[in-house]
Amino acid sequence: MSLSDTVILKSVQVPHPVPGVMAAIDEQGELLIDMRLTANAPPQLIDRLNADKIELYMGQHCNLVPIDWVRTLFQKDPFQTRALEAIEQFIFECFKSMQIEALPYTPVTEVSLHGIF
Repeated sequence: MSLSDTVILKSVQVPHPVPGVMAAIDEQGELLIDMRLTANAPPQLIDRLNADKIELYMGQHCNLVPIDWVRTLFQKDPFQTRALEAIEQFIFECFKSMQIEALPYTPVTEVSLHGIF
């Protein structure tokens, strides 16, 4: 696991479907979502993150990935695509209606299963 400097991102706690799930906006204004919302098994997800060279943002209680990357996981499944669109809409509503926090995250590349779970 290689670590970069800690970054502070605008974050919001998403009240459901999973308690404690977080979402954030990265430095470029892109949405990051908690890995738990991808509904993928961690080993396969980690392999795909590393293969695609995607940066994961480690927080105190969550690991965030870009929602645009998550969309690539669901390209062949219309049900999951619609579910992700609904989650994204819900998260944006949370950003509008809930308290936004500035929280620290550590960008990580070359993710290992042991290091984040």
